[in-house]
Formats: sequence, structure tokens, C-alpha cells
Amino acid sequence: MSGEGGAPPEVLPEAADLLAAFWALAWDRPIGFGGCGGISFSAIERYATALGLAGDELWAFERAIRAADGEWLRWANGKDGKPQNVASRPMSPALFDAVFGG
Repeated sequence: MSGEGGAPPEVLPEAADLLAAFWALAWDRPIGFGGCGGISFSAIERYATALGLAGDELWAFERAIRAADGEWLRWANGKDGKPQNVASRPMSPALFDAVFGG
């Protein structure tokens, strides 16, 4: 999720509020052993309602958040649908015992 050379992508000024809403809503996602899940509709609806959005504006807001969330999930869970490897070494019985006192 970066631009050229690893720099953050440029955000259009018109999208700044949507991006701020996306990052605020990102805290309301399920995270499990299989990776991250999507932001729930109820969280998006509550946030939109708090902003005073209703009708078509609410649905446009929901589509925009879902689009951003889809891209973030693709990145967070690995581009091939597999979770990114966050460990420098794969878990082995010996490593498990060392970490959890086996």
C-alpha cells in the first residue's frame, strides 16, 4: 500500500475525509488466526449516521469504505489470499516450546 519507491500514495484532498473515516472504522474489524476480516456494515452505518448521512449518501459512503477496505484486506491478508508471513521463522515444535514454556 505504497506509491513509487515505498512512499505513501498521494491522497486527493477530496478523499481526505473518506480516508479518515476508513482509518477510524478500521479498528472495528474482526481479526482471527486466518487473517483480518472486513469492516462490518453496522459499524459503517453507525459512522455514516453520526456524520448525518442518509439515503443515497449513506450507500455511497458504504461503497467507498468497502472499496478501501477490500484493497486493505488484499494487502493485509496477502495478495494471493494467504496471510502475510509476519514471523522471521516458521513455528516449529521447538520454537513453540521456547516461547510458551513446553
